[in-house]
Amino acid sequence: MADVTTSNPTVTLTANNTSPVENSGSITLTATADVAASSAITVNLSYSGTATGSSIDYTPVSSIVIPGGSASQGATLTIDDDALFEGNETIIVDIDNFSGVSAIEGSPNQQTITITDNESPPNVTFELLSGYNPTSENGGVAYISAELDAATGLTTTVPLSFSGTATQGTDYAIGSTNIVIDAGDTKDSISITGIADALIEGDESIIIDMGAPTNGTEDGTQQETLTLTDEDAATVAIADVTQVETNSGSTTFTFTATATTGAGVTIPGGFTVDYATSNGSATAGSDYTSASGTLTFSGSSNEQETFSVTVSGDNTVEADETFTVTLSNIVVGNSEDVTFSDATATGTITNDDQATV
Repeated sequence: MADVTTSNPTVTLTANNTSPVENSGSITLTATADVAASSAITVNLSYSGTATGSSIDYTPVSSIVIPGGSASQGATLTIDDDALFEGNETIIVDIDNFSGVSAIEGSPNQQTITITDNESPPNVTFELLSGYNPTSENGGVAYISAELDAATGLTTTVPLSFSGTATQGTDYAIGSTNIVIDAGDTKDSISITGIADALIEGDESIIIDMGAPTNGTEDGTQQETLTLTDEDAATVAIADVTQVETNSGSTTFTFTATATTGAGVTIPGGFTVDYATSNGSATAGSDYTSASGTLTFSGSSNEQETFSVTVSGDNTVEADETFTVTLSNIVVGNSEDVTFSDATATGTITNDDQATV
């Protein structure tokens, strides 16, 4: 038996293991008096830290009773294992007060116990939700979802990066650069919204990559590509020309090709169109001079470009004659949304000669 005192003993608190693994079972807390008291000392404990008691992360012991005549006593604090990844957690145990015998808190009077989690962080995948790819630039909304293969006790943050031919803030807006999955959940998502513009630029791509998640592990290389469909388009048409021939010399037939884009809509980089004449009832060389070339459109709204065909005059009484102009080969830098609505035009040479009797 320890020496017995009638004065106030000094009591300290120790733990046999301050870094237990979650599945280790238990640790022993020991209250030790510098001298034994004649009566029992009840050492009441208080708990704090990031771990949760009530048999969730651990089962606390509320007090340690040092019997009269003894200088120390141990008590078991049970570590409760679970299947939830929650990272390392702490249990802070303090001597709160004494009952039975008055005592003095010594040092150490507190123990910080770190429970080492025995689960691995969940694997994280992400995907574009079906039915939203492609999506329209004109306010279309797509959703990208991140999912865990198991729920966790921590918030999981999945950072995203965006690249591709579409420009963030100009062509589309995002709800966030992070997908945040709350503790206990396994899935969440963000939105990607198309922004309408007045540019004929073709479909554009948004490439989404996953960064290193917080409280999760990227499951391989995660990448998705969203197609943003262009809602603007242009058509090209050429108009017929009818003119009277002259008795001599030549007449210029001016043909006009029009790119119809809609008010204020432009085509970045512009485009080119080839043209060429071909015989109808009129014959190149005698009735008109064959022509071919390339029209260059700057890309401005509802633009027109012209070219000329020279028609030869004569004194021959004949029926009106025709030749054809055909447009072909649209070459545009970054769009497939420029098409022909009318690629052919007729040049009608009206006869102005009359027979005499």
